[in-house]
Amino acid sequence: MQIRYVYLLSGLLAYLLAAPITVQFLPQANFVLVDLALVLVLVAGARSLMGFKRIFRIGVTLAVSWVTLEVVYLFSKSEALVVIVLLVALVFVVLVGFIAMRDVLYGGEADQNRLMGAMCVYLLIGLAWAYVFTLIHVFSPTSFEGIAGPTTEAHAKAIQFLYYSFVTLTTLGYGEITPASPVAQTLAYMEAVSGQFYLTILVAALVGMLLSRRPSGKESRA
Repeated sequence: MQIRYVYLLSGLLAYLLAAPITVQFLPQANFVLVDLALVLVLVAGARSLMGFKRIFRIGVTLAVSWVTLEVVYLFSKSEALVVIVLLVALVFVVLVGFIAMRDVLYGGEADQNRLMGAMCVYLLIGLAWAYVFTLIHVFSPTSFEGIAGPTTEAHAKAIQFLYYSFVTLTTLGYGEITPASPVAQTLAYMEAVSGQFYLTILVAALVGMLLSRRPSGKESRA
C-alpha cells in the first residue's frame, strides 16, 4: 500500500514546530525562508495527488506566485505586498486542502493512508484560518486583543495567529488573544464549530470504516 500522505503530514508538522522556533530563537533569520519551505512541502504533498491534474496545475501556478511574491518581499519589505502574499497563501492552502479532502472522501476503502490524509486536512484547516485571521488583523488591527508588536510585521503576526487558530480549532481557548470585533468573533466561533464537525463526522467515519474491515474473532479463527 502506498502511503501518499507521509511527506505532507511530516512536512506540516515540521513547519508547525519550526516556524515558532525560528521566530523565538532565531530572530535574525528571515521568516520568509520558513514560508518558502512550507510552499515546497505543500507542493510535494499535492504532487502525490495527480488524479486531479487541472487542479494541480492551478496549485502549481499559485505556488510559483507565492514563491515569487515572497522573494520580492524578502528584498523590498514592501507593505503593499503583505495582503497579496497572504491572499495567495490562503488560496493555495485551501486548494491543497480541497485536493486532499476529495482524496480522503472518494479515495476508496478506508485505510491508514486516508486516515493520514484526514490528519493533513485538519492541519491545513488550522493553517488556512490562521491566514484569514492575519488578513483581518492587517485590515483592522483592533479586531484582536493580545497581539504584540507592530502590525506591519505580517510574518511574525502569522505565527501568533497560527497559535490562535489551533487554540480555537481545538476549542482550548486559553484567552491570551481574543477577538474584539464582530467579524473576528463570528469567524472565531465558525472555526471552532468547523473543527468539531470535522472531527466528529469525518474522522469518526473513517475510523469506523477502518475497523469494519478488520476480521472479527470468529472469522479470524475460521
